[in-house]
Amino acid sequence: MAKITEETMIDITFNEAFADTLHQHLKTPVIALQFDLQIGSLHRLNNALDPFWQLKAKHDSNSTAAQLVAAAHQQLARLRKSTDAGEAVRVWWSDSADDTLGFLWLCDRLKDQQLNVTHIKVPLTVANYQNRDVLKRFATLGDIDSDAVNAYLDTAKNLSYSLRQTYSYEWRALSAANAPLRVAINGHMVGVPADFLDGALRQAMLNIKLKPVSFAKRTRIITETLTAYPIGVPAWWYRHRLAILNDRSNK
Repeated sequence: MAKITEETMIDITFNEAFADTLHQHLKTPVIALQFDLQIGSLHRLNNALDPFWQLKAKHDSNSTAAQLVAAAHQQLARLRKSTDAGEAVRVWWSDSADDTLGFLWLCDRLKDQQLNVTHIKVPLTVANYQNRDVLKRFATLGDIDSDAVNAYLDTAKNLSYSLRQTYSYEWRALSAANAPLRVAINGHMVGVPADFLDGALRQAMLNIKLKPVSFAKRTRIITETLTAYPIGVPAWWYRHRLAILNDRSNK
């Protein structure tokens, strides 16, 4: 088990909901780097004009593209300030696509820095959940109960300078490929076409009968898809793809 000094430590996660859980439970500073890296260009953090920002703003929230860029840069500035100050870093991640990509990105970001870095990989499948005969599966770390956090603290492992260098090579390979969508298959990050998950939406559309179109039906289709395929794909991406499928069906 890796030990770090609490007073000079920053926790990092790639899920905003889990960042709130950590902050409330551990009472430590937490940086949420939820960049949805499984979608779109992996170079967009350096490009405020990348189409990703407009796409997410259209389908995700009331935020504009400019506000999304500003929020991302604010978290990046917090990270830079902490690492420049030499603070220890504890990274929380999982096997989800966004977490894995975020972890690889962070390793590349910190590959040349002499920092005390540890990481905690949280399982998304838990047997005997809450001491019951239940096999619990989580889509993202945002679904993890705050009561479970303490159990993972002792699993922290050192993320050495050498390991960060090694993981950074994987990040660079994925960046070079630059697929429109990425999924985790057998522990490997794989770039796939943008319509790779459309079949899941089509099945839900058949079950619910999209026509006539309504906001309630669209919401049900997204909810059913997220429930049937809890693989960490954000709802806004399914909303985007559903709009495309609906437009095609009207032609």
